[in-house]
Amino acid sequence: MDEKPDLSATGAIKKYAPGMAWLLPFRDYLTPSALWTAIAALAVAIAYVVNAQHDLHRHQDSIADLQQGRAQDRELLQKIDMQLAVMNSRLGDIALEVEHQREWRERVEEVAEAPPHARRRER
Repeated sequence: MDEKPDLSATGAIKKYAPGMAWLLPFRDYLTPSALWTAIAALAVAIAYVVNAQHDLHRHQDSIADLQQGRAQDRELLQKIDMQLAVMNSRLGDIALEVEHQREWRERVEEVAEAPPHARRRER
């Protein structure tokens, strides 16, 4: 009959399962329930890390969107500032024109209020 090899010996584990030799110190503690518990804990840890990475990427996208919105707001504020400077310049021009018209009107009123002058006779 075909006998299964005894895997309890160190040499047999190294021969039939070379990647599992590091488990030799734990073979007394590796019961099926402990193994499934370890697998479940590893699955929960992996799910936590994947979820955290997903949240991190989502937050990075959100931050990028907010920064883009801030850039648009900054451009709008610069545009408003430039238009305000133009309006202030126009108001200054209007005030200067009003001052010129006031001076002209005062000169006209002075001439109108002055006594009549004798006309010069033409020769």
